[in-house]
Amino acid sequence: MKDEKKTKNQLIKELTELRFHTAASKESKISKLRELEKILDILPIGIVYLDADFRFISANKFIYDITGTSENDLAGKLCYETVGEFAADTSKEGLKKICSFCKKDECFKSKKPTVMERPLGNSIIKVITIPELNENGDITSFLEVIEDITERRQKESETIRASQLAALGELAAGVAHEINNPINGIINYASIIEKKSKPHDDDVRDIAIRIIKEGDRVANIVKSLLAYASDSAGEKKAVSVESIISDALSLTEKQLRNDGIKLEVNMEPDLLPVYAQPLQIEQVFLNIINNARYALNRKYSGVEADKVLKIAGTKVVIKNKPFTQVSFLDKGIGIPADISEKIMNPFFSTKPASVGTGLGLSVSNGIINNHGGRILIDSVQGKYTKVNIQLPIANQNNNENPDHA
Repeated sequence: MKDEKKTKNQLIKELTELRFHTAASKESKISKLRELEKILDILPIGIVYLDADFRFISANKFIYDITGTSENDLAGKLCYETVGEFAADTSKEGLKKICSFCKKDECFKSKKPTVMERPLGNSIIKVITIPELNENGDITSFLEVIEDITERRQKESETIRASQLAALGELAAGVAHEINNPINGIINYASIIEKKSKPHDDDVRDIAIRIIKEGDRVANIVKSLLAYASDSAGEKKAVSVESIISDALSLTEKQLRNDGIKLEVNMEPDLLPVYAQPLQIEQVFLNIINNARYALNRKYSGVEADKVLKIAGTKVVIKNKPFTQVSFLDKGIGIPADISEKIMNPFFSTKPASVGTGLGLSVSNGIINNHGGRILIDSVQGKYTKVNIQLPIANQNNNENPDHA
């Protein structure tokens, strides 16, 4: 009996020790799991765990922040019905809502990880999808690692654009020099005609004066192009935006009127001068106006109520600094969403080769960046295009750019 009692006591002791040890292990596992969750939540990447049917098992804070959701919003839900490309599309149901760029189908076939880059709202993300397999080689779940690469892509685009603009500058310099000689010849010949015209030949003299005037205008444009190409923008100074708009419209208003385009100009009173090189900003305005004219003429063949170009000037504050914003709004053909990111690239154009070279917006963007400003374009295909040009206000004490004062 004694031996049996000992045996029972020993057994109880062993069971108690085992139970304590098991509880300690479980507590340790939970503690480690919580530590791991904290680490995952502070990582600058997203972690998503999905089952084989694409239902959310878990995700980290990065995912909730970038999608604007919470754990309660996603837990147990299908990814393509909550944050997917067609989640809000009521015309699609069931599997038809699976994103067009989803690569999980590729995972099912290859049983290997896949990598893709895709838009998510205003961001660009890189998604690595890793399939998890059971002992039979069947996929049981997916682990997705998601990185926001928007800033990286922007920097890469800026680097590419800088090299393209450098090449463009060399090309512009060569073309400008080639244009200078014949333009000077035209101006000189016109001057000779003007001087030799007889007093009663008013028509001849008038034509000669017009040729000289237009020749000088071309020469000034070439001069500005050479200055831009050589990165010598000329002297910047405090200048009125209203005066630049007025000069630009003096060159294009007649064309707009002939095309049946109504012009509406609304500049806020007391707009402060901007710190700029006037000829270069005029070149930018002329390019935007020309693009609007083309878009309106493509959409409307004659005079229409909506065939209007609206130009407005307002005061804005960006990062606690004062800017003047000039907006150009037209209800023309708009810009397709799939090319909106390319329109600033040199030589990219939606116009036929006989109409546009694709240099206008690229050069304009370079000029505005050089002035410490920026160009913002908002457009919906078939409805409208709005271009906002923001330029820094001149410092009233020394007429310098406030960033360099």
